[in-house]
Amino acid sequence: MAADEELFGDPLPTFLTRFVGRDRECAALASCLDDARVVTVCGVGGAGKTRLALEVAKRVRSRRAGATVPLDVFWVSLAGVVDPGEVGPATATALGLSGPIAQRSAAALARAVGPRPVLLVLDNCEQVRGACGSLVTEMVESCPRLTVLATSRLPLEAGAEVVYPIPPLGSVGDQSDPFVNDATALFMDRARTVAPPYRMTELNAHTVADICRVLNGLPLAIELAANWIRVLSPQELLSHLSAAATTLAADAPHVDERHRSIQAVLDSSWQWLTPAQQSVLAALGVFVGGFTPAAARAVSGADLATLAHLAELSLIQRFPEASGSSRFHVHELVRSYAVERLERPAETRDRHVSYFLELVESRPWGTPVEPLWSDPLGSDLGNIDAAAGWAMRRQDAEAAQRLAVALDHFFLFCFPSEARRRAVLEESLALPSLVDSDSAVLARAQALQRYGLRLMSDPQRSIEKLEEGAGLFEQIGDSAGLALCISIRGNARMLLGDLGGARSDCLRAVAGCTAAGDRQAAAWALESAGAAALLAGNWDAAVDELSRAADDFAERSTPLGVCRSLFELSIAHQMRGDWIAAVDACERALQYERDYRLVAEWADIIDVVARLSGELRRFSTAAQLHGASAGWRAAYESVSYAPQMRSLLQPDRVRRQLGQRAWTDLYVAGGRLDMEEATELATAVLDDLRKDLDLSSTGLSHRQIEILRLVAEGLGDAEIASRLTLSRRTVQAHLRSIYLKLNVSSRTAAVRAAHAIPGMSVVD
Repeated sequence: MAADEELFGDPLPTFLTRFVGRDRECAALASCLDDARVVTVCGVGGAGKTRLALEVAKRVRSRRAGATVPLDVFWVSLAGVVDPGEVGPATATALGLSGPIAQRSAAALARAVGPRPVLLVLDNCEQVRGACGSLVTEMVESCPRLTVLATSRLPLEAGAEVVYPIPPLGSVGDQSDPFVNDATALFMDRARTVAPPYRMTELNAHTVADICRVLNGLPLAIELAANWIRVLSPQELLSHLSAAATTLAADAPHVDERHRSIQAVLDSSWQWLTPAQQSVLAALGVFVGGFTPAAARAVSGADLATLAHLAELSLIQRFPEASGSSRFHVHELVRSYAVERLERPAETRDRHVSYFLELVESRPWGTPVEPLWSDPLGSDLGNIDAAAGWAMRRQDAEAAQRLAVALDHFFLFCFPSEARRRAVLEESLALPSLVDSDSAVLARAQALQRYGLRLMSDPQRSIEKLEEGAGLFEQIGDSAGLALCISIRGNARMLLGDLGGARSDCLRAVAGCTAAGDRQAAAWALESAGAAALLAGNWDAAVDELSRAADDFAERSTPLGVCRSLFELSIAHQMRGDWIAAVDACERALQYERDYRLVAEWADIIDVVARLSGELRRFSTAAQLHGASAGWRAAYESVSYAPQMRSLLQPDRVRRQLGQRAWTDLYVAGGRLDMEEATELATAVLDDLRKDLDLSSTGLSHRQIEILRLVAEGLGDAEIASRLTLSRRTVQAHLRSIYLKLNVSSRTAAVRAAHAIPGMSVVD
């Protein structure tokens, strides 16, 4: 369900119809949330669970708006989620986590919530309630001020869960008077949207109340029935519904009475649609998680007039999108009812596949895709996944493989687990494949290429799949696809330690991608070649290739590539002893991470800054930064995006210099830093290092710079010697050298000269 940014800028969804009644239920639920950590609103489909939970969340947020620390409310719609593994990513997205950390476990999500007061609303949990229950239990145990409000047809069975059975509308308290009854109020509110002059009177009030009783107080049924007031009087409507319910009771006596009432309403709604409208509504049932007007037209043939009519009848609903466009949703009960009436389901689902295949393949994904967190395709992940599932059930290998490749690109927007990404590709590649046309060969080759990329944890197997894909690309003369396969194979060889083979592959891929016109793929291959040179100890080649790759990525607005090239470039500069260049590269990488929210790269950059700090004798800061990086990886279950570089980033030297006890204390303290604090520490040490390096250009050593700063603070020789654990004679020898290098003859003159040196502005 989309956030209503269009109307109110509210991150919570807002329906375009008014919330009616339920004041007692709202108060009761709010009271439950005051006393319990996990509250689940349970009830049958159509009972109004979502609307009630949303209203309570808004009221609770409003009530606490004036608090010193306001309550944050996050909404997680799970209506289109059928895979339990997707509950974590959906929750992460709602919490505002971006990048690969969005796929994470309860521990990562709990860290994102932390100690702040948060109300997390999980809507439509029933189909994944086991995963929801586990996630909620773990998060609540870790977050002392987190409260969870869930809606589900069945309890989540989470720890400390309080179940609130939602009562029929108008059944709470004494609401026998139809003029003060929530159910009749909802009926009249919706009736007036289609017949504005309509009013409740003494003549129709009790009939309207009887209609609501026949409908068992189910809000969805009441809303649907109220729309018929344009063509039926209340008495006619009551007679019609009573007869329909009686017929259903005779035909299906085992069906619950409340389900019979909604079935009767849906049957009547269906009968009063024209055949063309019935066909459209049935086809709309194949959508998962909603649809745009363009998608509805392509799959069902719906025009705007038909969508408007179905919306007037409450059979579909429009929700505003943050992008300013429109998106329609079908209540799950209506969707299930409609899709059962599809006359040619295979044809409709084939159109659904074609539409979403064309949609995802029309995107300028690039190589690889940049993480555009706001991409509106995120709303259609359920539809894309459903289209891929249908193609696989039909054993349409070409369509399934094309959708699997598109999904693998698209998964960068939602970051499911690597296992999930591999499984989609594996399933498509396992289908019987005739490869009897160039398009079929291309589809399989691209799927093998993406599968090889996903198999980097098993580089030998990755190489096997990539070579199979390369053979197919050669078969159809696709030089760009072949070059990209070779580039990915180079990365797999790097992981196997075959640095010569890796570098050869990557440089060959640079030429092939450039010739094919894929300059971004060429930049990625060049970055990989530079990484291989770095690991092989060829520092000059590494600096050249990584510098060129960073420039190429910047020219093509590829911040992820720029960032990764820069932190590898910093390592290469460090290996050559080019300290100022190393600081420059780190500062630029950190800036790209901040500007583009490249969260996945953050820990790698912090490790590189830590290494630089250690090399330049900032041992305490280096230990803290190493601890911050390790703490972040543990909390978010994240692995390095540059695993082959780990051997170059080991903190052994820092540990030896500090001693085990001091190292452990500082490392643990660093692990307690949050991302912002650690970034500030890294930024500060880079600034400090730059200033010291500017001073070093005068010929002063790091020790002499330390002594000069202490002189500026007013310390005498004995105090300086004690502070730096030196002999007084050594301090005096350093001072004589400082005077000589600065061409001065006294302490006062040395301090004055230091003020004029860039980097000594901190001296007081």
